[in-house]
Amino acid sequence: MSSIPDPIFKKNLSEISWSKIYEREYGVQYSEAAVKLLATESYHFPKTSTAQIVIPGTAYNTTFYIDSKSWIELVEGLHKKYTSNVKNLEKYEKQFLFDGENYLKFGKRISKINLKNLSNKKLLSLFLIHQKKRNRYSVFAWSAFILNNYISDKASKILDSYIARYNKENEKQEIYDSLFVPEKRAAVLELQYQVQKKKGKLTSLEFNKLYDQFKWFSCLDIHNKPWSKNEFKEHIKPLASSSPKKVIHFKKIIQQLKFTKKNLEYLFMAKLFVYIKDARDDFRREGVFYSQSLFNEIGKRINIDPLDSTYLQEYERF
Repeated sequence: MSSIPDPIFKKNLSEISWSKIYEREYGVQYSEAAVKLLATESYHFPKTSTAQIVIPGTAYNTTFYIDSKSWIELVEGLHKKYTSNVKNLEKYEKQFLFDGENYLKFGKRISKINLKNLSNKKLLSLFLIHQKKRNRYSVFAWSAFILNNYISDKASKILDSYIARYNKENEKQEIYDSLFVPEKRAAVLELQYQVQKKKGKLTSLEFNKLYDQFKWFSCLDIHNKPWSKNEFKEHIKPLASSSPKKVIHFKKIIQQLKFTKKNLEYLFMAKLFVYIKDARDDFRREGVFYSQSLFNEIGKRINIDPLDSTYLQEYERF
């Protein structure tokens, strides 16, 4: 049995201070991409890092750690490149939507192909194209996750200073709600809206339509199956018993708090990013849903259960 190779960061191990970034139910497929992209995709990440590691977490989770210094440089580099002004963020959103749609379209195309009839060579070609499109989109999934916390923290500090200046402490939650409600609804909010609009009283036709529209939402990684109808019914039950929250339009907040031009621009970026943060998850989950047939076929050919194939690295599939 071959020994486990030394990590690339071994020579700097004594200097590394590890920061835990997330713990989620991701398989090897997603975790491998997370590590690889931060280390190699310098066209998107101004500061890359090889001082990172993914280890088993609690239950079925995996946990991602990175060197603290690398993380700070990574966050600051992304902020400077993409969120230092509105124009840069608009370019970021445009490219994010383009690459997300491109990845999703390819997944839908895969789902319509009779993969059993393809040769191993053609299946490999399809897999490699899929990985390339997934990576082009996934850099945005990563950077949006990273930037969201940075932007929301800074936007909160801006709001807090104006809330204190104008003695609006009693209205703080309403002001926060106004800023952090997205202008457009991603899938999670759209589903909530559709169920609440009907107060949970969906006809069979309406239920089936919503199920077909959102059954992919449980597909966090390739080992996660789409919801069954019963699972979907259980998921929307709590939504049916809640009412839509009334939110003050942000224009009214602007009139009340009289932000400077610079601060207002930043708050608008934070508001736009709320949607980007939600939509990045939509592309990933729906993309996983449509590409599962590809991973299932590869699993069959190498005699591995499709659920177990989530533990394979990219090079191990062919």
